[in-house]
Amino acid sequence: MEGYTFDYRLGYIRAECSLSGFDIIGDQSAPNGQIVALGGYTTPEIARNRISWVHAFYEKTGGKYQIYNGCTDGYSSAQILTMFIREAVLLKPKLVICFSGFYNIAYKLGFIKNKMDAELIKSHPFSTPGQLDFYNKITSRFGLGNDEVFFGTENSLPAWELWLHQMEQISCLCDEFSIEFKTLLQPCVFSGIYQINDRERSLICDSYKLSSEEVEKFRTRFQREYTLIKEGAKERDFFIDLSNVYDDCKDVYADASHVQDRFITALTENVL
Repeated sequence: MEGYTFDYRLGYIRAECSLSGFDIIGDQSAPNGQIVALGGYTTPEIARNRISWVHAFYEKTGGKYQIYNGCTDGYSSAQILTMFIREAVLLKPKLVICFSGFYNIAYKLGFIKNKMDAELIKSHPFSTPGQLDFYNKITSRFGLGNDEVFFGTENSLPAWELWLHQMEQISCLCDEFSIEFKTLLQPCVFSGIYQINDRERSLICDSYKLSSEEVEKFRTRFQREYTLIKEGAKERDFFIDLSNVYDDCKDVYADASHVQDRFITALTENVL
């Protein structure tokens, strides 16, 4: 958790930023105004030693926008919605871009190493692994049991429906405050018809402590949820579907969800 600050509502946020929780990219005098980027694992400044999509997107725009990068590893749409309500509206950006979905599905399907954490996150999606780790430490320090910590009302919605519901809420709020809103599903190694190669499979197995057979089972279940999100989002004018941008490529992913140049080009063309 080095480089993060615990936040009792959001679990944890980016620390050591000029604006708490936001990495500010570019100058305030940018001619086209400000953009807020919200998302999860593929969004922070440096993710697994790869430049983030936010920084690559900024370079593609030629510095015409200033970007508030408010994304944090592990965030699902629940944390994104909370951060939007509490922080992003006050920044009064011209545009909000949300890039998420991977962790919504991963949490609901139990793609978490600790089984107790996985079960809790399935029904309480506002909880993050960072929050759970903090609660475990603080309650044990004072001799409290985890049953004395309230994690919020249990939520039984499937991952795809919860994601759409929370993106709808952000969209409605953006309309109210005259902010343009665009949201994208993360293209990832589990989505579409992208063929996992041996190197990628080995990385996933090592990272998540899964067997090759378990990876295939998870991928089948993940694709089912992912397809339902896309089908539900088709009629929504704020949704941009770039989920299949790597289907005809090979050797794209450094882990389960990182992306490369083709996505950034497609994003720039579709958003601006």
